[in-house]
Amino acid sequence: MVENEEGGSNVGIVVGKDSILIVDSTLFPSKFQQILDFCNPLARKPVIGVFLTHYHPDHSFGAMKSPLEKLVNENTQRVLESLPESYLKDLRSRLGSSGRELSGLAFERFIKIKDGSSVDLGSRTVRFFHLGGHTPDLTVAYVEDAGVLFASDLLITTVHAEIVEDSDLNAWTEAVERLYDLHIDHLVPGHGISVKGTENLLFTKRYLEFAMSMIESLYHSDMKRLDLPSEFQQLRFPELLAEGVVRKLG
Repeated sequence: MVENEEGGSNVGIVVGKDSILIVDSTLFPSKFQQILDFCNPLARKPVIGVFLTHYHPDHSFGAMKSPLEKLVNENTQRVLESLPESYLKDLRSRLGSSGRELSGLAFERFIKIKDGSSVDLGSRTVRFFHLGGHTPDLTVAYVEDAGVLFASDLLITTVHAEIVEDSDLNAWTEAVERLYDLHIDHLVPGHGISVKGTENLLFTKRYLEFAMSMIESLYHSDMKRLDLPSEFQQLRFPELLAEGVVRKLG
């Protein structure tokens, strides 16, 4: 695991007997190259590709200057290949001088993966499950022998959830419930720290239920404020929740 202490996206490195698979790629190609440079002496095995959990730039754009094959759900591929130049230009503008690094991205070398399919890294299998929720294309990676789930933005540990325009909170809750069917020893979120056990599955469900109740209450009343339950007050970046509620109310 390469965890981002400032709330940025995490990256997973899955090492098998024969090869390595990377999970997500951060926003910047230079950071992704640093991860590749780290992998080379780590195990002296080839990196066969990078699996992208969903289309959001902070998870996928880092790989878009790499010759590596990108393993993606077909919906992820469709969105990435159809991003308008206006979207890319606006993102580069908001990033200031750092945005120049996102010029010349190549949305290619995609390999579509189906729900339930897997890759063999040599005595280690990584299986993929398309669950949706946070975004319609969100897909998780499960390392079967180790009981490790790379849950991406489906899971909440120490950072508030990002509720975006195409988030479906009911589908998100159902997706979390599906994870109970897996034997999980370690959960890796898209943002925040990784955790042992499955306690944060229930924590995530309670969080989503609270978010839905907040949206419902604000939509149907003149209520100006809802207090954040104590169990969620330690989460970082509370503005993410406020922005998400505004999106859904809008």
